[in-house]
Amino acid sequence: KAQGPLYAGFASIDAYGPNLPASASDPETYLDHLRLHGPTTYGAAATALGWGATRAWQAEARLRAAGLVRLGEFWRAIITEKGAI
Repeated sequence: KAQGPLYAGFASIDAYGPNLPASASDPETYLDHLRLHGPTTYGAAATALGWGATRAWQAEARLRAAGLVRLGEFWRAIITEKGAI
């Protein structure tokens, strides 16, 4: 848990919502979302999947690093030919 003067008075950071850690299956879930709904931003995907933006961004970054998605117009993730399989 975070501590120090910045967090004084807070019972815990988790009090503001569920603590949903990133999962190894997040990139696959994100890719399935793209297959179903088409190009999207990580923010829109986070909202649709019930994730935080950081979690969605990390899943998208893993997919981009693997060559399964690329960023297209308006910074939306688009499935590549490699990801379409």
